[in-house]
Amino acid sequence: MTKAAENTTAAAELRHKAEEKVDSPYFKSSVQNEIYTSRILHELQVHQVELEFQNNELQRVIAEKDDHVTHLRNIIMQTPAGYFRIDPDGYFLDVNDSWLRMHGYDSKYEVIGKHLSLVQVDSNSSTALAHLAELKQGKAVPYGEFQSLRKDGTVGHHIFSAHPVVSFGTIVGFEWFIIDISDRIKAEMNLRRKQELLERTEKISHIGSWEWDLASGCMTWSDELFRIFQLNPADGAPSFEEQSKIYHPDDYEELKRVVGIALNEGNSYVIELRAIRHDCETRYCLARGFAERSIGERTVRLYGSLQDISESKKAEAEKAKLEIRLNQSQKMEAIGQLAGGVAHDFNNKLMAILGNAQLAKMDIHDTDKILHYLDEIRRAAEHSRDITYRLLAFSRQQVVSPQALEANKVIAESLKSLSRLIGEHISISFQPDDKLWNIRMDPVQLDQIVMNLAINARDAMPDGGSLTIETRNTTYEIDRSSNIDTIPGDYVMVTFSDTGIGMDKKTLKHIFEPFFTTKEVGKGTGLGLATIYGIIRQNSGFLEVSSNVGQGTEFRVYIPRFIASITETAKTVDTLCTGSCSILLVEDEDLVRSVTSEFLRRIGYTVHEAATPRAALELARDLSIQIDLVLTDFLMPEMNGRVMMEQILELRPQLLCMYASGFSTEHLLLSEDANFIQKPYDFIKLSGYINRVLGGSENNNG
Repeated sequence: MTKAAENTTAAAELRHKAEEKVDSPYFKSSVQNEIYTSRILHELQVHQVELEFQNNELQRVIAEKDDHVTHLRNIIMQTPAGYFRIDPDGYFLDVNDSWLRMHGYDSKYEVIGKHLSLVQVDSNSSTALAHLAELKQGKAVPYGEFQSLRKDGTVGHHIFSAHPVVSFGTIVGFEWFIIDISDRIKAEMNLRRKQELLERTEKISHIGSWEWDLASGCMTWSDELFRIFQLNPADGAPSFEEQSKIYHPDDYEELKRVVGIALNEGNSYVIELRAIRHDCETRYCLARGFAERSIGERTVRLYGSLQDISESKKAEAEKAKLEIRLNQSQKMEAIGQLAGGVAHDFNNKLMAILGNAQLAKMDIHDTDKILHYLDEIRRAAEHSRDITYRLLAFSRQQVVSPQALEANKVIAESLKSLSRLIGEHISISFQPDDKLWNIRMDPVQLDQIVMNLAINARDAMPDGGSLTIETRNTTYEIDRSSNIDTIPGDYVMVTFSDTGIGMDKKTLKHIFEPFFTTKEVGKGTGLGLATIYGIIRQNSGFLEVSSNVGQGTEFRVYIPRFIASITETAKTVDTLCTGSCSILLVEDEDLVRSVTSEFLRRIGYTVHEAATPRAALELARDLSIQIDLVLTDFLMPEMNGRVMMEQILELRPQLLCMYASGFSTEHLLLSEDANFIQKPYDFIKLSGYINRVLGGSENNNG
């Protein structure tokens, strides 16, 4: 029924009631003297009664409406949702308790009468004020979000619904209903942060995650998995079958096997896989999988992770290589210590042989037939001495005289005798760098390197070939270095390349070991490359070698750059010098002490012998004994020569000293200005050196 029809029916009912009242006996008794009133008066009376009924009905409806409004207001004021009403200018007219709690106010009277800007966050934020313009046009806003400022200064997040309040066609205010979603926003932000943290963690650790829903067949990958395999996330995660194009065929078959077990039995698995990317690079991956089972013990989902372990694989391989190099270096060091000890003991025996030979020569005439045999003894001993020098060179314990050098000049000088040494069947090419840096080393050592490597190349080319020697400057970077003995920096590189028979990898592992040789018995000492190794290490350099069977060998010698000017050194001629001073000779080796003391006495010196440091100290304490010089071995039982001299100098502060040893001063930790002569020494050189020390000469090299 329409509204108009309802109104018509209501009016008819009211008229019917009015007519009944007029026709009632009570009403007629009040007008019995006017039984025949006019029709117009009757109508007026009916309308009057109608109005009375209408007024009563109106009062009833108003009362019901007021009750309804009161009921609704109570609901609004008590609802968990926040409610507030403002006038058209934006001033608060009312708020409910929930709104007060959301904003931290105790009473509505703190808010009513104040402008909506009271809860304005800032001009850039979405607030209630931003929606007023739309509401003022009479449009309701069924849903929206905004921020509001709480009493304590914190910010709340809300969703809202708002509509204008209209009275007699005029907007008299606006009503708002809001729900506080601050906790939800905070939870979402925390979730986003955790998600971002997870993504960063996956990216840093190269670990991607995946999930396979078996019911839907849906495969889900994290972003890191797409990065590992260089796939586009927009294309979606490949299915398990499509992953056969990603992994190495053998690995994919194994993956199918372990996944099948996981599906059937619910087991987890760990497997290494090789992934072949679009750029053809192989990446090594560690995959982990876990099964999720339903109540009926049926696998419904597989999930897990995949980590790119390619870098760790490379690091492990590099670590293994470094361990091999370290073990080789330690092995060479141990062999060097052994070789140095052998050379030291052998030097003492050579001292006795050479010394007695020289003493014997002093007792015979130059025309004596026995002189020839003595010279042969001397030559054999000197040859043996050269072997000890090589052993000491390998162990980095021989005495050297380093100086600033132009490597090109030293090599060019060595080449003059190389052609005769290696034969005409081998061509030699020298390619020097015109701007080569200077180096600092003993020129004899550099000559040894050139000679030994040239001889090594000659023996590798019995049917002829070519040897190329090249020099150039190079800078060795730390990330380029694969040699455990390498220090990054500037180096002069000398390359020796031959076209010989080459070597296999097994041989390359041993070529620097003393006495290791591939030559026939009697054709090599096995000390050539060992000597080179020791010389280069002693000069803080390093050595690289590459070779293949049938393709020749290349040695690359790296010697540190030295920034200094080149100075020429004067050569000295050794002559026998005599003397008359008193010498304290301290030597624990009986043969060496005996032959040395005999020689010194023959050339005029008074000699006091001591077999041990303690015996020497006893002689030094006896001030009645004249002592002008102490000639002492360095390495002895009880104490070394330096410690002994410190105690002797407390007794005789002005006493001069000369040390003797088969080891270098650097190995013995002696200062550069210490008087030192290397064993086995030549007696003529010894006599000259003693003469210079006693005479105060600055030349301290013997």
